[in-house]
Amino acid sequence: MLAAGPERGRARPVLDALGERAIDLTGRTDPMAAAACVRRAALYVGNDSGLMHIAAAAGTPTVGLFGPGFPETYGPWGMAARTVISRVPRSELLARQKADPQANGLMDGISVEAVEQAADELLGPAAPGPVMPQPREVVTNPCKSPEAGP
Repeated sequence: MLAAGPERGRARPVLDALGERAIDLTGRTDPMAAAACVRRAALYVGNDSGLMHIAAAAGTPTVGLFGPGFPETYGPWGMAARTVISRVPRSELLARQKADPQANGLMDGISVEAVEQAADELLGPAAPGPVMPQPREVVTNPCKSPEAGP
């Protein structure tokens, strides 16, 4: 888990869900170290952020998550990149954000199934049946505020 120190509370549910498999680097890396970590990851899942663009540029399979953002402009680039957008219309999300710049829940319209589908497109689906696939290192970025893309 890569995130800024103040995002530790947001990161906690994901870290808890991953259990002992989690590597918690929240607030513990500088941009260069974060880029090195992302480069080694099997998959990056995160919002429209600088780290998402670093992951895509490094060639790491990247799933970019977009609520009210503009993936057609700021989405990750490359053959190993996918975007997942909110099911809530962008106009509604932008109106909520305009009414309250600190609005929460702008990413709630993104389904787990849509993210899984994008990851499967990049990595291939998990093996069916009792055979367990080798664990993959997953790096996430729960940061709220979007940054400019490339």
